[in-house]
Amino acid sequence: MLREKLSGVFIPAITPFASNEEVQYDKLEENIRKYNKTSIGGYLALGSNGENKSLTSDEKLKILEVFVKNKQDKVVMAGTG
Repeated sequence: MLREKLSGVFIPAITPFASNEEVQYDKLEENIRKYNKTSIGGYLALGSNGENKSLTSDEKLKILEVFVKNKQDKVVMAGTG
């Protein structure tokens, strides 16, 4: 099994929502691109901000896909509940 030593700051990434409570995936991509310009070690998606319980399984999967697609050299950790 490959093990990677984690280092650096991991931010609890916030999921952006529109006023109609829909996930704004384009805004999430924008946020990730901005964070990628910093020295953070990675992201904690769907974690400590409480969005996890408010999202459908499909929304969670799509959010994680956006993170993985845009993460560059950062690590993505996912909250599980």
